[in-house]
Amino acid sequence: MNNTLEALTKAIKEKKVIEFDYKLEWTRLWNSHAIYRHIKTRNILLDLYQTKWYSSSNENIPWWREFDINEISKINILSEVFNVANWYNRNSERYNNYIAKI
Repeated sequence: MNNTLEALTKAIKEKKVIEFDYKLEWTRLWNSHAIYRHIKTRNILLDLYQTKWYSSSNENIPWWREFDINEISKINILSEVFNVANWYNRNSERYNNYIAKI
């Protein structure tokens, strides 16, 4: 998990688009905005904005997603830089226990 956390933190600081496998099932392109510890479960979560590709959750793209970083593998930080997404609130209560955020 440390390598995953380090790579994701770097991507957030540099506002770089990332791709990764989730639960070893699929790869998508993401704009990562925050890593934080969930208040109740204490799981480390990643908030991302999906701007490209198919969404298996049948939600419209672009939209926000949340993932447990323990299920993330094969992270690739791309050279593309992204803009901070609309509706991102860096002061949201969900980020009270943040590890990294824009």
